[in-house]
Parts: sequence; structure tokens; C-alpha cells
Amino acid sequence: MHVELLDHVRQNTIGRMPNWNKIQSELPSPVPPKLLEYAQRHGSTRSRMSFAEYHLHNLEALYTSTGPQDESDAADRTLAEVHSVVFSLDSALDSLAYELNLVYQLGVPASSTHIFHEHSRFMPECVRCHLDSMSDPVTSYLETELSMAWFGVFLKLRSQIACKNLPIIKVDFRTTETPGQTIHRTLLTLPNDPSNASPRSTDYSMNLEANQYCEETIDRVRHVIEGVYPLIEPKVRKIYTV
Repeated sequence: MHVELLDHVRQNTIGRMPNWNKIQSELPSPVPPKLLEYAQRHGSTRSRMSFAEYHLHNLEALYTSTGPQDESDAADRTLAEVHSVVFSLDSALDSLAYELNLVYQLGVPASSTHIFHEHSRFMPECVRCHLDSMSDPVTSYLETELSMAWFGVFLKLRSQIACKNLPIIKVDFRTTETPGQTIHRTLLTLPNDPSNASPRSTDYSMNLEANQYCEETIDRVRHVIEGVYPLIEPKVRKIYTV
């Protein structure tokens, strides 16, 4: 069942990423040795997006439960899926950064390749620093897209999940009685500040509903990734003679 679901999610991801698929469909088969590393990383970027969407599906199952749930269990399961979505998206962006590293022949080690770019001076093992020095169109594109407020929230949540106490999920079960039917509704909300260890009711005012937040962030990360490929496709063709 899970294998079939993951395959279904994979096909949906490909359908939502036409720019990714355009490059993928033009890669020769079998892949020649000089193209192998890029082909593997290109596939990895899409795979991580599929993993994020798979865990979003699991998260949404919490909202569609037909019976009452345990509050602690619901909070733990929500954190598990949010954790998986966030890290899958973070990995997808880092994988994209490594694609850029290969296409622009920057020579940054894979272990040092990240999409984030938060330092005031040039760092030789930062892909974004190298791109900044080139004044390439992809530089301004990434600067614009990843300077938006959503990315700051995403990085803060990622850092909190990875290194600190897990965010406190607000769990709210609501039951609506209609003639002949009982409707259970589940609300699972992330705090405005994920580092807040003792959030109050007002600390959820941004309404970061877990499934909606994950769905919107998946869309935003996909948008960033899809916007990069038309900018680098000519270089992919030139360097790898696709």
C-alpha cells in the first residue's frame, strides 16, 4: 500500500515539475560517466520533493480521522510528519544547490553545499557566495525568492527541529453534531515562534495550521526549484552536451 502510494506521489510530483522534467527527459540513457553525478543529483532533488509530499499525505490523514483521537498521540504524529516535510524540503533545496555547484563547476564539496547564505563575507565553500560573485541571473533570482518572509520562518523552524526543543503543537479537537452524524474536526497548529517552550493561546495567532503550512511551503519550495531550471538549462546543455 505504502509503495503504491509513494509511486502515486512520485508521478504527481513529476507532473507538478515540468521544468525539472524537461531536463530529466533530455538526459541520455544510459547516462554517460561525465553526466552521472549531475543526473543523480537532479533525480535526488525531485525525490526529496516527493518525500515531502508523501509525508504531507500522512499528515493530512490526521485531519480526516473519523473517530476521536488522543491529544498527545496526535501532537507526536504531527511533529513526526512536519519534521519529515521540513527536512525533505531542506534537502531538496540543498540538492538544488549541488546541481548549481556542478553546473557552474564551483568545486564546493558535497558536504558543504547548502542553499542558505547567511554570512557577511565571502565563504569559499558557499555556493551562493560563488554565484554572487558571478552576477548570474540565477543569483538575483535566488536572492529575491529566498529573501521572502516564508523562507525565514522555514529556516527558523528547521533549526528548531534539528537542534533544539521541538515546537509545541496546539491540538484542538472539535465535534459537530448534525442529525444522524457526528463530525470530528482536528486542528493542529504550529506556534508563531517555534522556539517558544511555553506558548500561550495568543502565541498561535499566525494560524500556522500544520497541514496548510506544509502544503504552502512545499508549493513555495517547488516554485523556487522550478524557477531555477530555465535559467541553468543552457549551461547544462553546454557543459554536458545534452
